[in-house]
Amino acid sequence: MVKIFLTCESVFPILMPTKGNSYQIRKMTVLVDFSKPELCAQTRPVQCLINGQVVILDKYNWSSLLVAITELFIKEDNPKLHVLDGKPIYGNKPFFNRWKADTGACSKLSNGKWLYTNYVPQTIVKIIGKLCLHCDVPLNNVFISYRLKESCAAKNTRDHTILTRFCRHSF
Repeated sequence: MVKIFLTCESVFPILMPTKGNSYQIRKMTVLVDFSKPELCAQTRPVQCLINGQVVILDKYNWSSLLVAITELFIKEDNPKLHVLDGKPIYGNKPFFNRWKADTGACSKLSNGKWLYTNYVPQTIVKIIGKLCLHCDVPLNNVFISYRLKESCAAKNTRDHTILTRFCRHSF
């Protein structure tokens, strides 16, 4: 089985040969563009690399990614994190809380603080971007790939067909 990787404006489809001269797209991942977080709606993160270090996800959702990135900065003992005790990094909710919020999803971190995670993907991408900048990590050192949720992938058959035709004529 041959896999062909095509890079086109941060789109990475994995193409599998089919009968004839066409290729079928199996999976497609895209890199996060922090200036366009709205593109992350109805998606799930696949991989994350910060300053060359792989961020391990226990679940492939945006909340887990926010927790994993925060834990990475805690593990590295980033001195800028202490400033976020009880203070917001985005919106009006404090980034680190002493107690679990009464409503919404939260995660308890290794530093004993609680992190509110009940946000839509677009907001989590904004928070991740702000957190990285706050911790002195330039966004060009943050690579997060994501893909459409399975239920949404079927809705994008038009784009799928166009890209498949493009790939067929490019080889």
